Amino acid sequence: MYEADADIYRRPVGFDPAVHDVPESAGVESTAECRALLAAAVDTMKSLPPVQQAVLAYHFYEGVPLEDIAAGLGIAMDEVTAAYESGVLAVFRTLRRAARNE
Repeated sequence: MYEADADIYRRPVGFDPAVHDVPESAGVESTAECRALLAAAVDTMKSLPPVQQAVLAYHFYEGVPLEDIAAGLGIAMDEVTAAYESGVLAVFRTLRRAARNE
């Protein structure tokens, strides 16, 4: 299916919310809300298919352009774009639901 041994795909990418947490410059309540939202986003990202996870992680955490992700994974740009759009929408919907419930 996809070239799983591509260099970019083999690099480990963590989804640990503590690593990407917001500094405690605000009050306890807002910090707790940020942590809850971040945890919800991370849980959603973990549930995505591997290609979507890779595209989101490399683009948002590593700053890799989508074109470079497509080349590194050895897949078509339209597949990367579809994975990006589906992944972003999934995380957005989760964050919107989580924000409404708090």
